Amino acid sequence: MPKRVWGEILDPAEPEFTDAYAGKVRQERIRLSFETEHGVCSFPFVLAVPKHTKCPPVFLHLAFRHDL
Repeated sequence: MPKRVWGEILDPAEPEFTDAYAGKVRQERIRLSFETEHGVCSFPFVLAVPKHTKCPPVFLHLAFRHDL
């Protein structure tokens, strides 16, 4: 298990993320980081959560390039 795990929201004010998919989804680009015995490892991912749903599914898009 990592000693420490943390996340950081990237680009929080970008309109294409707050009203994605014709305003039906809120997306957040997040960088997840964790400590390993060889140093810190981190990667970005996009979290897309449907709006107006009591218990929405979560879609996780792992992106190892910033432009995805």
